[in-house]
Amino acid sequence: MKKLIFTLALCLVSTGAWAQCNGVFGANTVCGSVAGGIPGQVSTSILTGVPGGSPGQVQFNSAGAFGGLTNAQLTALINPFSSTLSGAVPASGGSSTSLFLNQAGGFTAPPYPVTSVFTRTGAVAATSGDYNAGQITYTPVGTGGVATTDKAVLDRIVWVNDYGAVCDGTTNDATAFQNAINQGQTSGRPVRWIGNCAINSGLSITGSLDFGSFSGGIYTGQSRLTVTSASVLGITVTTANGNPVNFHDFGMQYSPAANAGVAAITITGTASNENSGSVLERLYLNGGIAIGVDFVKASSWRLVNSTIVSSLAASTAIRIANTNNGDSGDNTVYGNLIQQTGGSGVGITWNSSGGTRIENNKILGVTMANGIALSLANGVVTSDIFIDGNSIEGLATSGISVNIVRSGTTGGLNHIVIGHNELGGGQVCVSVPTDANGTWINNINITGNTCQNVNTSSAIGFNINSAVGIVVTNNNYWATGAGTNQVVAIGASATAANCITGFNSQVGTMTASTFGSCTHIAPPP
Repeated sequence: MKKLIFTLALCLVSTGAWAQCNGVFGANTVCGSVAGGIPGQVSTSILTGVPGGSPGQVQFNSAGAFGGLTNAQLTALINPFSSTLSGAVPASGGSSTSLFLNQAGGFTAPPYPVTSVFTRTGAVAATSGDYNAGQITYTPVGTGGVATTDKAVLDRIVWVNDYGAVCDGTTNDATAFQNAINQGQTSGRPVRWIGNCAINSGLSITGSLDFGSFSGGIYTGQSRLTVTSASVLGITVTTANGNPVNFHDFGMQYSPAANAGVAAITITGTASNENSGSVLERLYLNGGIAIGVDFVKASSWRLVNSTIVSSLAASTAIRIANTNNGDSGDNTVYGNLIQQTGGSGVGITWNSSGGTRIENNKILGVTMANGIALSLANGVVTSDIFIDGNSIEGLATSGISVNIVRSGTTGGLNHIVIGHNELGGGQVCVSVPTDANGTWINNINITGNTCQNVNTSSAIGFNINSAVGIVVTNNNYWATGAGTNQVVAIGASATAANCITGFNSQVGTMTASTFGSCTHIAPPP
């Protein structure tokens, strides 16, 4: 820079104003003064001054090096134009009318608003006149690309991090999350976040919303919610008109562990309405959770490809209980890992909700009481329960893989299909105990299952009572205990009509199966 300024100075002044310097200056050093003809300078010599000068000045000093020039002197050295156009840089606070030296030797206005200046530390002090995302446009490549702006692209997603979420796993980010959720519901935009974020109060969703992480967030552990209050329902969906919600790609945990009955995600409705059509996928709800997902007033929902763990004793990973309409269902639980690791609890509890398909899940426990518990709410009449292709393991010695009971004195359940499951451990694989109020199940088909009892006392593979239209056929049974094990027991409280039983194999210590008054069709020899 020093050489550039000095060379410019030599080019802009007459050669007669300079002479060879002697003394402290090195050979070939050119000396001169303002009076020697440097344009635009004051009469003070520029060859003297305090070595080093002050900030913003450049001078020659007695050692032949640069010290300081005043701004006016520096401008005159490098700007040959008239004083009205002078200016090496625009004045602080310039505007769109500020002039800049162009390559043709003239001055033009800049092609953008000039409302920010570089400070001595290099920072930029921006103002509202700067270019913003709404002024930056581009057209997507390829046929049919439509011009848009950066602002339009950024506004397509509501990021919780942009609403003040710190996401350090400790700071309470509940307000940031709720503000982002509210904006997502208002704008119809998806809500996303990155980081392990903590909340100590529950989040509320009252309308349709896409809520989750970026794709893959659950697998990298980069998007998680930690609930720091044991009594807080983590996320509650309350919709008045059945608006669906899509939860996906995030993890959730409680620290400290949740209280009994507290759910990580609760889906409910108003007094006369229920949520319908919601989808929950690729979730990882694990760590201090009592109930993973609680479907209180919900129908036509899907819970798929997720890991749901209840780690509190006597709790349940998934609870299905439509208290708005016990016959409103068409729900699907598919392809999940469902665990009850607290002991004496249940993997999936179904109380009411109409048709529900529980398919291709791994239900794993630590001394679970039931893998799947169908406990019909009092007075409810509904139908179509399919339990197919699941693997149930980790039961208590007295546990039941699929337990079907009626919690009240009235109501009925029709069309139950239990097929092609691996039912392992416990005392009974499928149980419909005797109901003191009579037969309440119509049409139960138990086909193609693998049933294994591992307890050391009496066990029954399929114990069916209080039902009519019973089919128990083509099941494989293993009993590893030393008790009085039997494959099938059709109790006296079962109605004989259309009752067919059969099995493929028996292993272990056995006693004869009992069939009541059913038509018993044994397998071929």
